[in-house]
Amino acid sequence: YPNVSRQTVRVLAQQGFDVVTPRDTKCCGAPHLSEGDRATARRLAKFNLDLFMAEEIDYIVTDCAGCGAALKEYEELLAESADHRSLQIFRSKIRDVSEFLSEVGIREEGLAPVNATATYHEPCHLCPAQGISRQPREVIKQIPGVELREMNESNWCCGSAATWGLKYSEESQKVLDRKLENVRATQADYLVTANPGCHLQLAWGVREADMPQKVLHLMELMGRALPPDPE
Repeated sequence: YPNVSRQTVRVLAQQGFDVVTPRDTKCCGAPHLSEGDRATARRLAKFNLDLFMAEEIDYIVTDCAGCGAALKEYEELLAESADHRSLQIFRSKIRDVSEFLSEVGIREEGLAPVNATATYHEPCHLCPAQGISRQPREVIKQIPGVELREMNESNWCCGSAATWGLKYSEESQKVLDRKLENVRATQADYLVTANPGCHLQLAWGVREADMPQKVLHLMELMGRALPPDPE
């Protein structure tokens, strides 16, 4: 979802932050961790640790819940092979983008009304894994014109769960069907989430069920409140 990253940069820039993306950044290691390949995950983690610690940055912000959960595990993953102080500093800088915006405060100047209703699905890698539940809702509520409609069982899995949905497709479909019923009941215009695995699963489910909701990442929704980029 490259547009998610584009909107994240647009939002952060509009909010007054300088955004630096190191060209050599590698995968966070989350896919490898989920499949039990900790050796490769450690190599990736050590590379990213050294790369980001060499940058003069205040925060390390991610718009992917799975990445954020993995990055916050570097301190444990590299406990026996990296400098403890560096790991502590690195961990202290990691923020999910909703966590970051909630912490620093959103400047509403320059934001245009979106005038839509939205419901929010909590990714497992954001709510249970990182304890981030309140912050995405705070961001949604601060987007002018957006009405947040809570869905039932919003923090229940959508059925993706990394590669679980691929390995157990029948069970995954049952979990997804229950989630879609809760989405349908809100009658919201947008179904908002914050993780690409959830995004993919929910977008496919909404399409197959012929539901009207458009699935958006939180930053895509907020990006709709921003003025268009100059030509």
